[in-house]
Amino acid sequence: MIGAGVLTLGLLGAGATIVSAAGNTSTYPPIVEKISERFGLDNEEVGSFFEEEHAMRGAEVKERHEEHLSQLVNEGVVTEEQKDALDAKHDEMQANRESNREEMDAFFEEIGLDPSVIRPEGNGMGEHMMGGRGGFGHFGPRE
Repeated sequence: MIGAGVLTLGLLGAGATIVSAAGNTSTYPPIVEKISERFGLDNEEVGSFFEEEHAMRGAEVKERHEEHLSQLVNEGVVTEEQKDALDAKHDEMQANRESNREEMDAFFEEIGLDPSVIRPEGNGMGEHMMGGRGGFGHFGPRE
């Protein structure tokens, strides 16, 4: 079983660039490949595990956020209408992030550039900031 520490490292390291120090490219984030290789597991299985964990953690965060806003409504700090407006804005911003990511992917394809070549080596933010599919949200194969 993969320990919580490895999972945490995986979540933190998943955004690293897909170009290794040797210049080899891969279809999976480095953390998925490293865990797969180290423990003799299939990349798809490990990638699926990370995706499931990410989805579960996202649901937990959303639930805590909802509970917090509901508590604020109960305390009279915000109104139900304000809570609904906050929820709608959050959903809108999430949709925009997805749309921006898709737009950036299309842009890279349009100009014929592999986004991994311009990402800072070893800096997970490069991939996320450049609209890549890594960061903390994508552990499956990259297109």
